[in-house]
Order: sequence, then structure tokens, then C-alpha cells
Amino acid sequence: GVRLVGSEMCIRDSIWISNKKNSIVQDVFSNSLLIEFQILSQDNVEKYLFKMLKNKQVKNFTKTGLFTIATLCNYDLRKCINVCQTLNILDKIITKINVIDFLLNGTNQTFETLLHHIQTKKIKKAIKLIQNMQQNGNSTLNIMNQLLSYIILSHSEEKQLEAMHLYKMICQFKQRILIGVNSNIQLHAMICSIATNETS
Repeated sequence: GVRLVGSEMCIRDSIWISNKKNSIVQDVFSNSLLIEFQILSQDNVEKYLFKMLKNKQVKNFTKTGLFTIATLCNYDLRKCINVCQTLNILDKIITKINVIDFLLNGTNQTFETLLHHIQTKKIKKAIKLIQNMQQNGNSTLNIMNQLLSYIILSHSEEKQLEAMHLYKMICQFKQRILIGVNSNIQLHAMICSIATNETS
């Protein structure tokens, strides 16, 4: 057979992306595998979510809840799945009201649940919730910063001492990450410290 030089192999093995298949050079097109992507319809998004939840044996959802997720997420399947996952981790039934409430106040609900899991020593649930946030694109530092904001804004005047104690504790672990200590190790250490109410 014909032996290809490096640049020719790069051309042969490249992935070509185009909105119009007739814009691809014919010589390349004739030797390519064509995969056409289409925007999912509302009906397809809802069917996929329904099937996914059934396969995961999740029972706490309604069809109007799935319709609301699909509509409010503009049929972006990745966003729809993230909302479903988070509501399930938060032990929320996927209904129209809960979906709207979560999308309006989701950050506060998430960190309220996270802090509750940590303080009641439900460590596995806390880690699962954090992992879900990380999968949604949140870095460890971002999660810590949001948790700090939630603690300051949500605690009443009577609980300001408790809030400041938590704030200082989280800041210690955040500072270690900033100087280069492994972020996941510090995140787990922070969870254990808050759960046992110990500073380190």
C-alpha cells in the first residue's frame, strides 16, 4: 500500500466538524465516516429522562416535573440530567414546583443540604453531593467559596458565633489548597473536621 508521511496521516486521522456537509472537501468526505448530529426535540429529551430515571430505579418523579426540566433547560440534555441528579441527591421529588424552586434557589438548597449532611455525620451523602457539584464543573475552591458565602448569609444573629467558627475552619483548608496541598484530600479533611467539630 501507499506509505503516508506524518502530515498526511494527521489529515487522514483528523475529525472534521462542519455545519454543512457539502462544505467538506470531496476527497476528504469520500474517505470519511459521516456522523450527523441533530438537536433533540422536547419529546425525545423527556423520553430520555424518563428512561434514565426508570433504569436508575428512581421513583420520585412526575411527568410534569420532567416536562418542566426540559422546558426550563431549553432541552439541553446535559443540563436536564444535572438537574435530575441534583434533585435526587437532595431527596427532592421531581415535580413542577420542586423543579422551579430548585432552579430559582438551587445554590442555597444544595449548600443547606450539604452542611446538614456534614453536621449530622452523613459523610457518604455529603461526598456524593460534592462529587455531583464537581461533575457539574465546580472546582474544590469554588465549592468552598460558595459554602463560605452560604454560611455567612444564612445564619441568624443568634448563630453568628457558630457561623464564624465554621468560616474559620473552612478558610484553614482553603488556604492549604492555595499553597498547593491536594484539594480533594483537604475537602475530605474539611468534611471530617466539621462533622466532628474539631479544628486542625
